[in-house]
Amino acid sequence: MNNNQNSWAIYIRSATGNMESLQEQKDICEKFLQNMQPTSIVLYEGNVASNMDQLQRLIQDIKDGKINGVIVSKLHRLTRSLVDFVYFFNGFFEEHNVSFISVAESFDNSTAAGKFTLKILKIFAEFELKERARFFNLPKDD
Repeated sequence: MNNNQNSWAIYIRSATGNMESLQEQKDICEKFLQNMQPTSIVLYEGNVASNMDQLQRLIQDIKDGKINGVIVSKLHRLTRSLVDFVYFFNGFFEEHNVSFISVAESFDNSTAAGKFTLKILKIFAEFELKERARFFNLPKDD
């Protein structure tokens, strides 16, 4: 990836396909990015049916070095799963040197506070995984 590149992805999605919600999310992210003066902004717009396609497209563009920052209006727009969240931040985004911002939660993984929050969330995700494993390995009652 070109280190001088400042290419950001806006990731928006709506479970219902509500166009007003999608536009509002887009507006929030664009307004936040104005101060950062990105060289380019790519929109990834999903709904229930196309969400995985858009997420896979975003992942591939990051792997290809086309994107070095991802912004969402709210954290749950990217994922509602704590385990998936940790995968993105502790693995994928970090591996590809991608910044992430969630506007509503003021989460930015390039800051000390963002990195601290990520470590705390990782602990909870590990706990959740172990509890799931323990639950599914319990002996079944007859």
